[in-house]
Amino acid sequence: NTNRTYISYVDSVGYLASKPQGQRTAVYHALLHGYLQFAASCGFEHAHIWVAPPTAGVEYIFHGRPADPRPPMAVEVLRGWYERMLRGAEEKGIVRSWSTLEEHTSGLTSMRDFPLFDGDFFPDKVPEILERAEQSSSE
Repeated sequence: NTNRTYISYVDSVGYLASKPQGQRTAVYHALLHGYLQFAASCGFEHAHIWVAPPTAGVEYIFHGRPADPRPPMAVEVLRGWYERMLRGAEEKGIVRSWSTLEEHTSGLTSMRDFPLFDGDFFPDKVPEILERAEQSSSE
């Protein structure tokens, strides 16, 4: 995990209000761009972002969450949100390139080279990902 940073969760709880409405995404994207730029200035060459909506009823950051009538965001919608953020960072020269985890790890020859971050969600998902990869390669 040398020169790697990891963003495990961005909480979009509605404590951030914007005027005009609808500007929260721009603010969150700017915060992430700033973080990625800062991380690069500290020597980090890779940034990994966990893209999965929270499980209903699970609180990661804010434990006093206000009522939210919206259903949890679908994985595809959340992935699109991060992809738009990354394309913007790429256009601004903050990010040189980006890829999915599967694309990033497709050429690995050893699990030692696989990016794992202790204390977070991803290590628990490794067996599931490996199983899906085995199923895909056997089809």
